[in-house]
Amino acid sequence: MPFDIAAYFLRTGDTAALKLWHEYERETKGKSVIRFSKGLRGLLLSDEDLAADGEEGVEAGRLANWLYRRVVALGLEAAVLRSLDTGGFAALTELLTAYHLDTAGLHGPAQEINPAGVDNNVD
Repeated sequence: MPFDIAAYFLRTGDTAALKLWHEYERETKGKSVIRFSKGLRGLLLSDEDLAADGEEGVEAGRLANWLYRRVVALGLEAAVLRSLDTGGFAALTELLTAYHLDTAGLHGPAQEINPAGVDNNVD
C-alpha cells in the first residue's frame, strides 16, 4: 500500500522506498486511486463534510441560544449528540435535567423558539 511505503521510508530512511513513493506520486497525480468502501465514508467524515456532500440530517430539536451556551460551558456538546443518537429527544431532556439545566430552552423540531425575554446569561 502506498502509505506503507511512506511509513517504511520514514522509519528506515531507505532511499529505494523514497524513489518508489515518488513513482507512486507521479503515476497517480490527478487520479482517484483511493476510494471509500461502502459505509466507511460516513464513519470518517465530519458533519460539515457530509452536509457539503448533500447528505440530509433529521432535526431532532432545537436549543435556545442561552441553553446552548450553557451546554458548551459545561462541555456537554458530545453528550448532547450522543443522547440524541441513542435515545432521541427524550434522552436529551433526561440529560439536561440530570445537569440541572432548564429544559424550557429545549424545543421539539416542530416548535419555534420565541426570542422574547430570553436569558442570555451563562451562569
